[in-house]
Amino acid sequence: PEGRGHREDLQAALFVALSSPEIHVRDEAIRTAGKLAKWGGVYGMPGSLDGIVSEWLDNMANHGNIAADGAASSSPASPEGIVVGPGASPWSAVDPYQTQSSHLTAVAEVISHSRPESVSDRVARLCLDASREYLFSKDGSVREAAARVLGNTLNSVGDADDAANVMREVVLNMTNDEGSVVTVSSKSVFGANRDNEESVIAKHGRLLACNSILSTQWGSDLVVTPDICDAVMAFIHGCVKDRNNNAVVRSAAYHAVGPLLGKSSAIATHTDTLSKRTSTSTLKEMRSDILKGTRASEHVDVQVALARGLTAASRMHPGIFLCKGGMPVMDAALMLAMSSSVKRPQVQKAFQIFLWVALQMGGGGGGGNVGNGHADGAMYVGTASGGGGGSATMSSPGLERYIELAEGENGRIMMKFVTQTLAKIEDLDDQGGMCR
Repeated sequence: PEGRGHREDLQAALFVALSSPEIHVRDEAIRTAGKLAKWGGVYGMPGSLDGIVSEWLDNMANHGNIAADGAASSSPASPEGIVVGPGASPWSAVDPYQTQSSHLTAVAEVISHSRPESVSDRVARLCLDASREYLFSKDGSVREAAARVLGNTLNSVGDADDAANVMREVVLNMTNDEGSVVTVSSKSVFGANRDNEESVIAKHGRLLACNSILSTQWGSDLVVTPDICDAVMAFIHGCVKDRNNNAVVRSAAYHAVGPLLGKSSAIATHTDTLSKRTSTSTLKEMRSDILKGTRASEHVDVQVALARGLTAASRMHPGIFLCKGGMPVMDAALMLAMSSSVKRPQVQKAFQIFLWVALQMGGGGGGGNVGNGHADGAMYVGTASGGGGGSATMSSPGLERYIELAEGENGRIMMKFVTQTLAKIEDLDDQGGMCR
């Protein structure tokens, strides 16, 4: 009984911390939630994870300042017994969207780190329902957090059929024998605007969900399912070429290119029920879109998202770009990684990280399932040009393969760039996980 009381106190404290006006408090609460899930799984605390998730989602839905559709609701009272130091933000200044984002991210962390048997069917359904609802929030950070809940739930306690059904319903809005399937929460945002076009919110939410679902352990099954693969390709292609040139939509589309390529099979299937696409053919189909994103006139956020998508693909499918069809992508990335423009340092760094992973500088290309991954976190020993780091270059099978395929002076240029810059990247945060 005493231990149960401590657990309940901890859960209540975490809930309050997730609503804190201080971002570092919310971030620490999210990390603690993940650790609590591991602890609960190891020690088999009966119903603990079930209780945490259901309570947080229920409280968020019942006491949040803003509903998923942006409508205001009753404002919760300031938490009693919370002592804040001088300079701390008042509780009244808490952005309700930040609170929703923090709670959803914490739920995603808990689900990601839990044992499947620790999460009941009821809570799994609650997570899927909440993620679908908040996937079309008016706030982008809430949409991102909802997508993490969706992907992590399917990855941890779902199966291939669940992933396929959610992909068809939420992302692709496919029809079934009974007709069109549209989630209740998405009806308003899927509605046409004055230009008869889908709203930015709907496109962005669907792209985030697409990325999360493809990044699950079921992603490889989805990309060999013909109707899903064809529809996903068409959806991403259309969003990359967004008629309104919206940077938020195009960034999400380029990010989703990562798991689409990374989960593709290297070998063609030979059955009537499976797609005959391979990683090579998928890359060929997407290559023009990818290269379009490397143009100097492209938006900074779009190029950073593209680099992160390509990095995710290389982690999931090492060597995918080290082929004849991938060389134009590698060469374009090299140009952006070498760019000395002071206006786009984040683009330069993002493509340096991509090349580091694609050339397998860390020994093998990262491998494994990396989700909406986005924690690229490179640790730089130095970025200025100079000597050193030769031993790292000589141990890279990816660099050797690139040099074999390179045309003209590109091999020499890449070798020099690796020696002078990429070899100075000490390590990358290779944590998988679909939560970021």
